[in-house]
Amino acid sequence: FSLAAVGTNLLRCALTASREAVCYNGSSSWAGPGAAYQWMSFDANSFLPPVRGCGVLTDSSAACWWDGDSVSAEAPGLKFVRSSFAGQFCGVAADSTAWCWNPGLRQAAQQELGVTAVVEISTSGYSRCARTAIGDVYCRGDNSSGQLGDGTTTYRLDYVRALGIPPLIAIASGGNANCGISAAGEVWCLGVTARKLPGLADVVSIRGGTSHHCALRADGEAFCWGHNEDGSLGDG
Repeated sequence: FSLAAVGTNLLRCALTASREAVCYNGSSSWAGPGAAYQWMSFDANSFLPPVRGCGVLTDSSAACWWDGDSVSAEAPGLKFVRSSFAGQFCGVAADSTAWCWNPGLRQAAQQELGVTAVVEISTSGYSRCARTAIGDVYCRGDNSSGQLGDGTTTYRLDYVRALGIPPLIAIASGGNANCGISAAGEVWCLGVTARKLPGLADVVSIRGGTSHHCALRADGEAFCWGHNEDGSLGDG
């Protein structure tokens, strides 16, 4: 496998070496409809059960994989380099603009205003965060747990800059938390007061789930934190 991701409830999915999606629901597994993806995200929040996942195909166009194994082309005319999906599909276009829409409602893609030079965008369904080329993070949406990182718990329609964190090289959203990796390989989580997770170093990858996060260290060890429904943290 080249990329793994959590999915809805017990659904777990991954991309094979040939970039095709394969999923497992605890009792059986099945392959996707044959499309080859650069990036693939699977809805970990059960907002849109008919949509299994959305991603960026090898031709840089966006597409969603639906129940019944059909594939729908999304955002015609746009080419993407990164994407994230959790109820809302968000992607970073080749010109470093960010776009989001709800594929389940057949919405057209809308450009995310108030943030530029985007290299990564992550959405949890409740909030979304965009990372810029210089490592700054801007977020909007639900802020009830301070997850936008602006020092408040105020819902934000517009993007606000996350405070108290170093420049990040990756960002991941999960439930009501947004966490990322610094250039030093440390994990930082946004909040009313941002915090560095103790005991974690040399982190090279981070992913968010329904209400938890997992980080992969350079030595191959994985560490998870957050809610532990269905043993999501893997601590036995």
